[in-house]
Amino acid sequence: IADQQLAVKNKIRLIIGTDEENDWSDMPYYFQTEGVPDIGFSPDGEFIVENAEAGIANFMVSFSDTTQGQDNATLIKFDAGVAGNVVPGLAVATITGIDETIVTEKLDYFLKQNADVGLKATVQMLSNTLEIKMVGKQAHGSTPDVGLNAGTYLANFLTQFDFTGEAAAFLQILGRTAHLDYFGKKMGLAFNQAEMGPLVVNYGLQKFVSGGDGYFSINIRYPIGITEKQMLAIIQRSVKALHSSVTVKKDELLPHLTPKNDAVIATLLASYETVMGQPTVLHYSTGASYGRLIKRGAAFGTRFAWQTTTAHQANEKYDLENYPKAMAILVESIYRLGNIK
Repeated sequence: IADQQLAVKNKIRLIIGTDEENDWSDMPYYFQTEGVPDIGFSPDGEFIVENAEAGIANFMVSFSDTTQGQDNATLIKFDAGVAGNVVPGLAVATITGIDETIVTEKLDYFLKQNADVGLKATVQMLSNTLEIKMVGKQAHGSTPDVGLNAGTYLANFLTQFDFTGEAAAFLQILGRTAHLDYFGKKMGLAFNQAEMGPLVVNYGLQKFVSGGDGYFSINIRYPIGITEKQMLAIIQRSVKALHSSVTVKKDELLPHLTPKNDAVIATLLASYETVMGQPTVLHYSTGASYGRLIKRGAAFGTRFAWQTTTAHQANEKYDLENYPKAMAILVESIYRLGNIK
């Protein structure tokens, strides 16, 4: 646009954020010093116009193990997850008090029952303990159904053994209530809004230490119509079997919606159709982009809908074959937005 000296009425900014996967500490500082753009978009997804983005709330359920005896099946350790907004791809549990042969037989049966999803697991004796590893599939927390939560699968497997106290409650909540509960129905969180769709839940961090502290995180993507306070009360009721406290991470992102009749949304839709010769669609995203920080903002580009996403997965990558077309769409969009009110 600059090289061709194309005339635009509006000031155009290229803002490069550096903290989107963490605490979003950069944009508030930038906006404080430079002001908030009136309109804009973030090229952080597909070439569908994501005019609505879910609110994001993070809860931590924390507890201490003080009730488990040592004369029966004992959960020594349980560990899964790398981040609250990532589906755990690996989970490891260390147990005692159960014969290795029994565990191996039951695990083989469990894997056969779940053969269609590609779950994997191993058992090995380490000193006087058994270590069980469950391998699922890591995925973005906004699409937990795309991944295989190794932690909830492992907890689900372990619920058939006679653990007691906090260990039993921890495994029951993760292995029964949280397992495959992508839309929060079993946790009591199910909520759907007409324009934005259903609430989505990911259980990303999971930890238990015998005689020590434990926790699990609940990452929730939610539409307009339900509040953080309401969700907190529901979670507290649902986990009461575990003698825990539920805290909220104070970095909540509220739901965002730019109406579909806004000129910004119409412009992005028209820009795609001009370059590609076919229309694209509006979409409600359960992810989070910097586009939500602009009142008349959206997420738009740069992966095409027919390409497989690898976001937050192993070997995350970008297909360079789509680069020329993607840049053409972005340039068209920026030029048009540079001339609207």
